[in-house]
Amino acid sequence: MVRVVFRLVGSHLLPVGYRNRFGIDPQCRTEILGFGRWILGSTALLFVSRQADRLVVGKLLGVATLGVYSIAVMLVDVIELVVARVTSNVFFPIFSQVGREGVPQLRRIYYRARLGFDAVCVTGLGALAVVGSLLVDLLWDDRYADAGWMFEILCIRVAMSVVLYPCDRCLLAMGEGRYPFYRSLVRAVWILVGVPVGYAYAGIEGLITAAALAEVPVFFVLWPAFYRKRMLRIERELFAFACFGTGFALASWAEPWLASWVS
Repeated sequence: MVRVVFRLVGSHLLPVGYRNRFGIDPQCRTEILGFGRWILGSTALLFVSRQADRLVVGKLLGVATLGVYSIAVMLVDVIELVVARVTSNVFFPIFSQVGREGVPQLRRIYYRARLGFDAVCVTGLGALAVVGSLLVDLLWDDRYADAGWMFEILCIRVAMSVVLYPCDRCLLAMGEGRYPFYRSLVRAVWILVGVPVGYAYAGIEGLITAAALAEVPVFFVLWPAFYRKRMLRIERELFAFACFGTGFALASWAEPWLASWVS
């Protein structure tokens, strides 16, 4: 630490024929402030949108139910973390590089990159939407059994994230930093408004369902922008929904056998 401070001060005071002073290029400042404000706002709202459901559940249902709900959320958070890491660390650099070659090339690479990702992740989430409670039964005792059906419903939200998060990163790679902000904003509003409304109309089931559908308004934010960029292929997006249905159907067929094995 001392060495670093000494080097900083010494290099600043070293006579080199001109005066060192702090400064920033005006063009760089404009770009940083213009693009960075969306990223900063998106980060802040992302925290709100990811934590607001826990606050609402704790307020409406109490600490005991919040603990059970937190188990379900913990399981889906693990999956969402994997999705986010793959999308940000693998897909995003590819989209940024290929995007320099133009929209047609990026459009082709985008859906090629998502093909295997959708087939594995979305199909698996469709299966977990049926047999997720069996996983909870394996890991926890009967006190936390309700986390099973909560986890199954929340898998719907993660499946939508698998579809939407690459779209979010692709728009960011194209220089559209405002759309991650819009995504976090509509998710936060949905949670803060929709979750209490769902609870008022259908109790705890309505509350969990509203939390699971938090990505629905994001479609109306990202897909129109994607369409304007000439990137959206509806038939290819429907493939992801078909994968979820396939996983759901296969798990429904296998559930009796899996339930007998678990018990």
